[in-house]
This record gives sequence, structure tokens and C-alpha cells, in this order.
Amino acid sequence: MSRSIADAIREATQVLNSAGVPEARREAGSLLSFVLGKDRTFLISHADDAINEDSLDQFEEIVDVEQMGNRSNISPAFKIFSDVRFA
Repeated sequence: MSRSIADAIREATQVLNSAGVPEARREAGSLLSFVLGKDRTFLISHADDAINEDSLDQFEEIVDVEQMGNRSNISPAFKIFSDVRFA
């Protein structure tokens, strides 16, 4: 079942927020941006676009890992991305 970008971010925000992740909406957007290889502007301007199943599965997996606070099960590339701090 495909979901829109907005729906995926909304659902991930709820999951991350309930897990106590700070700035859950921003984190959800950053994670989806990483998975899709698109910037935040794309996510906003294409909020109603459907996400393909492979990307959605990857996004949900990363959100689950983030929710558990266990980053040992994710790819090295994502670890590098998630440790980058933007000013």
C-alpha cells in the first residue's frame, strides 16, 4: 500500500515523538529526505506524491531503528549522515 510523502512524515513523526525523539517532525523529514535522495524543498512541494514500496520499507526500517535508539543495525552510510550536525 503506497503512502504519500506527507502521510509517511506524519506517521513517522508520531512514532518518533512517542519514543521521545527531540524534534520528531524534523527528524522524520530528514530521514525521508535521506531515503529518497531529495531535499526538504522537494518533500514540501511534492507532499502528495506517493512513495514507492522499496523506499517506504527502507524509511520505516530506519524510523524503527531511530525509535529504538539502536544505530548498530543500520548502514554505515546512514550512520555518517545521521551524525552530521548542521549549523
